Amino acid sequence: MYILNIADAYSHFKKPLQIVYIYIRFEEGLKWMKDKLERDLKFLKEIEKELDIRDIIRECEKVYECFLHLLG
Repeated sequence: MYILNIADAYSHFKKPLQIVYIYIRFEEGLKWMKDKLERDLKFLKEIEKELDIRDIIRECEKVYECFLHLLG
């Protein structure tokens, strides 16, 4: 339980830097975010072999698809 709480809290510290990075270097930032989402989704799908995280993967897939749609 604590591991997930730590990971969740830690992730919040990365978001402000990601937003600034994307704002400053827009096109490069969008590619960076797309690559990051792809990497993380691949990781989650690999972990699914050991843990039942289907709901998490579905949610992440929806966010990823929405992000791709917004990119055009």
